[in-house]
Amino acid sequence: MTGDELLAQCIIRLRDTASPRLWSDELIMSYLVKAERIFAERTHVLQDFSTHTVTTADGVSRYALDSSIIAVLVAQLSTQEQPLPRLNSVLHRTFSASTSVPTHYAVRGGIPATLELAQPADGVYTINLGVALRPTADLTLITSPEIPEQYQLDLVEYVVQECFVHPDADGFAPELSSIAESRWIMALKQAKRDVYHTQHTHNTRADLPNWTGAR
Repeated sequence: MTGDELLAQCIIRLRDTASPRLWSDELIMSYLVKAERIFAERTHVLQDFSTHTVTTADGVSRYALDSSIIAVLVAQLSTQEQPLPRLNSVLHRTFSASTSVPTHYAVRGGIPATLELAQPADGVYTINLGVALRPTADLTLITSPEIPEQYQLDLVEYVVQECFVHPDADGFAPELSSIAESRWIMALKQAKRDVYHTQHTHNTRADLPNWTGAR
């Protein structure tokens, strides 16, 4: 669906067809842009297992990742068949100053996030990454969301929730906002379940944080 088609769906759901409209096209589009970014960040449905790599350097343990990366789903040395184990718990992050072949890694949040090896690398290695990504560009009237097509209509729920929730707006309708919010949260949870089932065979569940469906 294009942004223009999603805009039309939002107007229908809001029953905002009279003139003058209660919510402008610009406001609705801004909510759609925000909705797609939240959806991608909370569900990890935008994934790439072939583009992103880290090239190590002798004596270096920390590597800034591309700012588009939300999460590292898997990290694997190009010379090995099995992924590197990830250290998720602070209690299990035993970092060392001595150098070695990369054996374990952790990811520190932020924009950009940082991949940190348990020990500084003892040379140059290529680490292939499977990652979850943010949308690369904001949705416009003539473009389509980057999230998979089966989730695109779910963005409308976020827009309806936001439009109806503000008490200073003529269209204030908290009950309808609450219904849309519930549908939005359920959509996030379903997408997360879909991602988990897709990745389950790769044993990456531990690398998918915030597995709650929270808003």
